[in-house]
Amino acid sequence: MITTRMSTKGQVIIPKAIRDQIGSVVGTKYAVEIERGSIRLTPQSDYKSRVPITTLDDVAGYLKYNGPTVTDEQMKAAVRARAIARFKRSMT
Repeated sequence: MITTRMSTKGQVIIPKAIRDQIGSVVGTKYAVEIERGSIRLTPQSDYKSRVPITTLDDVAGYLKYNGPTVTDEQMKAAVRARAIARFKRSMT
């Protein structure tokens, strides 16, 4: 069991292990309810609070390729070879 404490301002820190399990990010809004003597925090469905801010540079970084130049013929041959290998594997 993980425990936490309430601060003098009434704030409670949700431990990182639990935040990671539920995918909580900075700015996530929670509904707070009392249920049978327990406090229940439910993340709200506001997508902005669950989706981390992404910049164009973050996305463009995935488009970089530093390998050697590959021709269309080489790509087609690689795809063909992979398809044949998968087919052969499925037949065993």
